[in-house]
Amino acid sequence: MRSEIVETALEILTQTPWDALTMEELAARMSITPIQLYTFFPTRCDLLKSIVQLIDDKMLMLYREGKEDLSLQEKLFDIIMCRFEVMEAYKKPLKNIILTVWRDPISFPSGIFSGLHSMSLILGAVGVPIEGIKGKLNIKILSFFYLYTLKFWFDDETQDMAKTLAHVDKGLKNIIDFLNV
Repeated sequence: MRSEIVETALEILTQTPWDALTMEELAARMSITPIQLYTFFPTRCDLLKSIVQLIDDKMLMLYREGKEDLSLQEKLFDIIMCRFEVMEAYKKPLKNIILTVWRDPISFPSGIFSGLHSMSLILGAVGVPIEGIKGKLNIKILSFFYLYTLKFWFDDETQDMAKTLAHVDKGLKNIIDFLNV
C-alpha cells in the first residue's frame, strides 16, 4: 500500500506543486480515509522521504555491483546516470517538488536531509568515504554537483539524455580530484 500511495502522490504532483498537495486530496485519490493515509505517512515530510527513497531503491537496483575494474569517475558516472534514468519516469512531478518544496518550511529541511542521504548512498556504493569530516565534505561536493546537474537534466528533452550525459561527464572530471578517497 505504501508504494501505491507514493506512486499516486507522484501522479498528482505531475499537475500539482508540492506546496499545494494535501494529504486529504491524496487520500481521496486513493479511496481511503485520511486516517488510513496517516497510518502510512503521518506527515508530508514522511511522504517526501518515501518519494526520495523510491528513487534511491530503484537507482541501487539498476546500478549493479561488479564494477571493480572501473575507475572512480566511471563508477560515479554510471550510478549518477542510473539515478537520472530512474528519475526520467518522474521528471514532471520531481520538477514540481524541487521548484516548490522550498516554500514549505516543514518539508524543505526534510528534502535537504533526504537529498544528502541520497548522495551518501551514491558515494558509498562506489567506495568513496562518507564518514567523518572528509566524508561529509565528499557528500557536500557531490550534492552541489548534483543540484547543478539537475538544471541540465530538467532542460534536457533528448530521449537519450545526451545533454545530461555530457554535463555529468564534464562535471565529474572537474570534481573528481576534490573527492577525498
